[in-house]
Amino acid sequence: MNYTDMHSHILPAMDDGSKSMEMTLAMLRIAEQEGIGTIYATPHCMPGKGHPTLKKVEERIQQVSEAAWDEGIDIELKKGTEYYYVEEMLEWLEDGNVITLGDSQCILVEFEPIAERTYIRNAIREILGFNYQPVIAHVERYPSLMEKNFSTLSEMKEMGALIQVNCDSVINAKNWN
Repeated sequence: MNYTDMHSHILPAMDDGSKSMEMTLAMLRIAEQEGIGTIYATPHCMPGKGHPTLKKVEERIQQVSEAAWDEGIDIELKKGTEYYYVEEMLEWLEDGNVITLGDSQCILVEFEPIAERTYIRNAIREILGFNYQPVIAHVERYPSLMEKNFSTLSEMKEMGALIQVNCDSVINAKNWN
């Protein structure tokens, strides 16, 4: 079975993820051993960490794909970006100046861990209003969404949001609030 990693900081020297091509290739080897067949490369887009361009992301994916091919690593890389939700993002959405996950209308978005559920819900509505489907990154980091009965998450899902959970949180369920 091939898994898909839809949230990865695997592109070298793009953000706080991989520091070099060698590190990226090591990460890809581990991913392949774990049964991952597709990885969405999602560098951060946030204040203080930069705003990657589509051209830069695609160029870096091409470089990594070629290096992986040369090393015999069989993983497909797809484009994406992890957007830290800020008001400016609405302008980017309106202008179509965002990098979606692959060729979908999905936008990977993260929030301040202390963000209130109302703030997150309103942001989800705004993103949906621009005809993009929000994917809430590492949902387990938001205490306001992690109620015991997950009613807020159910509401987000009913609105049209998708949920991304870090693998560690599933494997080590003790991390869940």
